[in-house]
Formats: sequence, C-alpha cells, structure tokens
Amino acid sequence: MIRVALGAKNGLYPCLTTIVGAEPDNTPNWVTGAHMGIMNHASGD
Repeated sequence: MIRVALGAKNGLYPCLTTIVGAEPDNTPNWVTGAHMGIMNHASGD
C-alpha cells in the first residue's frame, strides 16, 4: 500500500445531520446538528 499526500481538503460537505462528539473526563458526549456546512473555504493556494 502506498501513502499518498492529498493536501488540505474540505471534509464537511452540506449534509442533513452531523454527529459531533467529545470525551471530557473519559465520559463520551454526543450532539447532533442539522444542516451543517462550510460557508467559505479558502484553499490556501
């Protein structure tokens, strides 16, 4: 298997539901958000 550098990419496309999680103090917390997306994504080129 060959490792390929993809560079910076927008990984969050407009979607209906996104699950966001965190684990503070070893306790998992989850929240769902609706209609997520990125308004302005600079490519850095």
